[in-house]
Amino acid sequence: MLEADGWLHTGDTGYRDEEGFFYFVDRRCNMIKRGGENVSCVELENIIATHPKIQDIVVVGIKDSIRDEAIKAFVVLNEGETLSEEEFFRFCEQNMAKFKVPSYLEIRKDLPRNCSGKIIRKHLK
Repeated sequence: MLEADGWLHTGDTGYRDEEGFFYFVDRRCNMIKRGGENVSCVELENIIATHPKIQDIVVVGIKDSIRDEAIKAFVVLNEGETLSEEEFFRFCEQNMAKFKVPSYLEIRKDLPRNCSGKIIRKHLK
């Protein structure tokens, strides 16, 4: 239902560029609040997914008494690959702002999915 101001509130976040085009960023519920900054899970996942050893990735926010939420990355590696924490965090530091670098890494054989194949984030929190 449209609001009086003509906007439809969907729970998504995005922006409008100078030409008036709208761009979807992420679901509001998938935003991580870290030290006063909002961090998009999708943005981080898209960056981390470019690592050649990583097959699948999801990031979630977990409770952190200092920075509201800490960022935890769950990755599935390509078959036969190994990835050290040092290599992972170095890759992140080289490809994203410091406040967006995950605090934790967990390497898994798979990620929990529902019947339509979507990752079930709440099972990882």
